[in-house]
Formats: sequence, structure tokens, C-alpha cells
Amino acid sequence: MEYTLLSARPHKTNILLKLAEITSLTAAEKLRGQKAESAVKPPDKILYEDVRQKKVYDQNENFIGSVTDVLQTPAHDILVVRRENNKEILIPLLPNFVKEISATIKVDLKNLEEYSA
Repeated sequence: MEYTLLSARPHKTNILLKLAEITSLTAAEKLRGQKAESAVKPPDKILYEDVRQKKVYDQNENFIGSVTDVLQTPAHDILVVRRENNKEILIPLLPNFVKEISATIKVDLKNLEEYSA
């Protein structure tokens, strides 16, 4: 069956998907643990193509900036976000920091020492 992806966000070692056709907890439970594939783009390209140019907001709904790039490192990927003052902030693409990716990106930067509001 085909589903329409509304949003996706990291959760522990998984990705939580919000699908338009799944409107109840019972329906969602039936899909738990299944793998998702995209007929439109290869799975490894979905995230990077979709996050570039997205606006990024912190845990208090404050605008941080827009994603300009995704750096791939051996440890984990990193979002490069250009702030309004033209400076860049690097945000690890990990569940501790990136809480939701949908029309915008929501991040929790409480643990990021280099961040200054």
C-alpha cells in the first residue's frame, strides 16, 4: 500500500513517520517495526534533499536560520544553518538536537554549548 508522508522525526534509533492515511493508534500499531521505502527518491536522499533551505526553529519557537548544507562525518551528519547575521551554526543531526522535520525543522539546542541566542 502507498502512504502520503506528512512528516518524519528521529526517535531513539528509529524514525517516526506521520502518514496521512493512518489516523488512529490501532492503524499505526499495525505498521510498527515495518520498513518504509520511497518510490519517488532513494531513501538515502530523502532527508538531505528535503532539509536544504528549510527554516530552523529552536525549542522556544525562535527562528534560528535556514539550512544551507548537510555535512557528512563518520560520527553523524551535521546541519549547517545560516543565521540572520550571516554566521553559521552547526547542529548535529541526532535525536538529542533535531526533534522534528516537517515543513520546518524544530531543534532543541539546550545541550549545544556553542549555541548563543
